Amino acid sequence: MLVEEAAAILRVAPDWLYRAARADRIPSVRMGRNVRFRPEDIRELRDHGLAFDE
Repeated sequence: MLVEEAAAILRVAPDWLYRAARADRIPSVRMGRNVRFRPEDIRELRDHGLAFDE
């Protein structure tokens, strides 16, 4: 799933999603210079919230 699609589902800015993926706060896969997200990971985050241990 593309960053823009995942950001729309989670209702966050794409830049925030890039930073969270880079910091390993959200599961993601790098494909060359691109970042992709598994749909099931995004659905789980949507359903259970974006809570992080700070």
